[in-house]
Amino acid sequence: MTTVTVNTYTHSVVYVADNILKSLKDIIREVGLDPSKLMGDYETNMRALRSWLSSQDLRQVNLEIFDPDTDALITRWDLDIAYGWSPATYRSTAGMARQSLGSTIEHSGLGASAAYWRKT
Repeated sequence: MTTVTVNTYTHSVVYVADNILKSLKDIIREVGLDPSKLMGDYETNMRALRSWLSSQDLRQVNLEIFDPDTDALITRWDLDIAYGWSPATYRSTAGMARQSLGSTIEHSGLGASAAYWRKT
């Protein structure tokens, strides 16, 4: 019975990690940027996500899109995970509103919900 549970959780981790990367790729493409750098590092990113999801240390995946000339935030996407926390420093969201998309990735109780920030 334990083997079935472990295999199911492992399958869920792989499924959610893969869909997080696919979601990030789609977001990057939809805002008009090239996702080739993200996808070029796919195996490294996948290994990291799988490890953090397996240990339940990943709480949120954030994608910040900013103007490299001014360092000002254009938009930010948040993929919230249901456990753990990993500290990070974010650009200011002043003048922006957070829009929740709800649960976007889910498998056997492990999942993520998405939100993005837009100018108000």
